[in-house]
Amino acid sequence: MMIATRTRTLAFVLAIAATMLVAGSVASAAIINMNIRWSGSTTQSPLVGPAGGLGETWNNFQTSGNQSALLDSTGAPTSVGYTTNLGGPDRWGWPPNLELILDGLRNFDTSSTNSQAFTINGLTVGVQYDLWIASANLNSSQRSQGEWTMINPTASATVQTVDNTANINGTTWELGNNYVLFENVVADIFGEIAVTGHSRDDNSYDTRLPLNGFQLVEDTSVPPPESLTFLNVNIYRPDPQTGLVGPAGGLGETWNQLNTNSANGLLDSDGAVTSAGYTSTNLGGPDQWGTPSLGLIASGLRNFDTGANNSQQFVINGLTEGDLYDVWIASANVNNGQRSQGEWTMINPTTSAAVQTADNTGGINGDTWELGNNYLLFENVVVDASGEIVLDGHARRDNSFDTRLPLNGFQLTRIAAAVPEPSTFLLGCLGLLGLCVLRRRRRRS
Repeated sequence: MMIATRTRTLAFVLAIAATMLVAGSVASAAIINMNIRWSGSTTQSPLVGPAGGLGETWNNFQTSGNQSALLDSTGAPTSVGYTTNLGGPDRWGWPPNLELILDGLRNFDTSSTNSQAFTINGLTVGVQYDLWIASANLNSSQRSQGEWTMINPTASATVQTVDNTANINGTTWELGNNYVLFENVVADIFGEIAVTGHSRDDNSYDTRLPLNGFQLVEDTSVPPPESLTFLNVNIYRPDPQTGLVGPAGGLGETWNQLNTNSANGLLDSDGAVTSAGYTSTNLGGPDQWGTPSLGLIASGLRNFDTGANNSQQFVINGLTEGDLYDVWIASANVNNGQRSQGEWTMINPTTSAAVQTADNTGGINGDTWELGNNYLLFENVVVDASGEIVLDGHARRDNSFDTRLPLNGFQLTRIAAAVPEPSTFLLGCLGLLGLCVLRRRRRRS
């Protein structure tokens, strides 16, 4: 009887321990309240922001430097921090009812080249947040006027203005007067939300664009990023296109239609937000070259340099280390006087040839997908430790044409999830074994 009891106890302990080791993680902060105080002021309490916060924990700082390990609204430490190039903090005006805007960071420069930056870091990649920024100068001879610009994808207007030159409001929260709100902001591949600010000059006042504080709330109504299974990207100019089909299909699916050389928070083929993004090096544009039946290759990024030392790079990021993907690269210039010729080299392990050629100097095909003419396929590509798939490109010079090696778009399909680490796999097996032993002992008793 004693042996049976010990066996049950051991099995239970092993099961719980293994489960905790496999599944344990740090929870992200749901709500963060941040107040920036002048060095000579006392701690302000109780504070209320445009998103509320009465009776909750507030982070109070009296410096202009960067901060980390902010507390959430319950007082628990988080991975969240922020960086900024703003000076101060300063105090302006008598204490209003809204003490959050009594003081804060600021930038005196209102020139056209002025830029002030504010970045929140330590967030969960791909998760959506609502961000309130308190921004008001209550000094009657200075006041506040300027724009805050959200760099990340957001459901709100990307550029928002604060302006209290007509009326100082230190009593109630007023959108556009003493705060701005960016909703459903998607944390980028670095787990960051970046905002830039620009003070506007006013002839009647010595205006500022302050940062008094902020409130950050994770949007729990939006599901977290999907595990990426299929993704379509089209790089267009001058306008997005309809009815797109890639070498891997995609008709009627969601396409990310972009005209930039980098992006994040890409949507999967069902329209769900993912953590995936891409960056490129030495690829300009986008440019348009013709109107082929395959709209995907009508435009794209390109590099004019076909010299021996030319190198262009394309990186897909925000993936899971060890996952296997098939990657289709659309790469064709259908301009009859230019055309495309060159090699794309897969840096990650792949079961396909690591170096593949795109060459349509022998004949432009804008009607059907033709491997080696207008697209390449790398199969079973293993995502590296940085969560990336990396491709290097080199355009080849042709005596008959002004050749390019474009990137028109790409498609990505996950073939298999990463195989667990041996230690993690063994712990999981140990946990299951413990549960099985416990269940068997209970049946006997």
